[in-house]
Amino acid sequence: MHNFGFGIRTRWGDPIKLKSIIELLRQREVPVRVLFTGQQKDIGAFEYDELIEIQDNPKNRLNNIVSTILDSDVFSGITNVVVQGDTASSFAVALAAFNNQIPVSHVEAGLRTYDVKNPYPEESYRQMISSITDYHFVPTDNDLRNLLVENKNGKIYKVGNTVLDSLIHEPLTVTHEDKVLVTMHRRENQELMSDWFHEIEQLASDNTKLEFILPLHPNPRVREKAKVFKNVNTVDPLSHDDLLQLIASSKLIITDSGGIQEEAAFYGKKVLVCRKATERPAPGQTLVHHPQDLSIVFNREIENYRIDTIECPFGDGHASEQIVEILSCVV
Repeated sequence: MHNFGFGIRTRWGDPIKLKSIIELLRQREVPVRVLFTGQQKDIGAFEYDELIEIQDNPKNRLNNIVSTILDSDVFSGITNVVVQGDTASSFAVALAAFNNQIPVSHVEAGLRTYDVKNPYPEESYRQMISSITDYHFVPTDNDLRNLLVENKNGKIYKVGNTVLDSLIHEPLTVTHEDKVLVTMHRRENQELMSDWFHEIEQLASDNTKLEFILPLHPNPRVREKAKVFKNVNTVDPLSHDDLLQLIASSKLIITDSGGIQEEAAFYGKKVLVCRKATERPAPGQTLVHHPQDLSIVFNREIENYRIDTIECPFGDGHASEQIVEILSCVV
């Protein structure tokens, strides 16, 4: 009997990407144990079976996660460990499973920038997870090619991205209202956050016919720097459903979020990606490397704005079903 262990961490909605897989396995009466390695104990309606208490010390977090898991009996009876993404906790759980000789399945595998500093340290964590993964579930053709070029061990399956799976069940009407969704929180942007926010505030001041809406990230540093806004509508963090509604109705999106890049592509939205590199390239995206470039790119997009058909490279919303079918057959 298969017994799947899931390494879950919470970073502003990450459990969404594994939740549908867990639910489908349980519908098949496959035993599942969910390991939660996040720092916040309250993650809403998402349930977990095991909680690993991690010392709140960012400099030693990876060591703490690995040593804590290896010292626990959390893998007792587990026949396969499933992790998602690129965080320290995903790598730590995968490494601990590898050390226990338990096969690792990696959801959202193969994403690359090939720049270890962007995103840092996630790019390196993701590559290290790939080195010890037995079953790679990649979202796109590009991700598949990355793993083939790298000659990684294990079996590779192109399935799409699970973040889209809930979108097909509750379809939204796509509109192009005079709204610009803005999100900004990533580590690599922290030092330039004031510059990014200054440029965004200036854009909002210069484009009064557009409503700029920024859901505030919980990070205190982001909230402190967001006090600069007078023409940007800053709101409390949105539920995932409300955020999707805003994505579907916006004219343009300014973000450094990977998940929003994927969801925006699903709804055919144009996105200004405020990063030096992205591991999720898609039609309709424009990379903005530096804050001083934002106004030029934004004005060009608005002046030449038209509604185009944008093909989503991240799948059709059935990734979880494919992953569960494969796991049920091969693991």
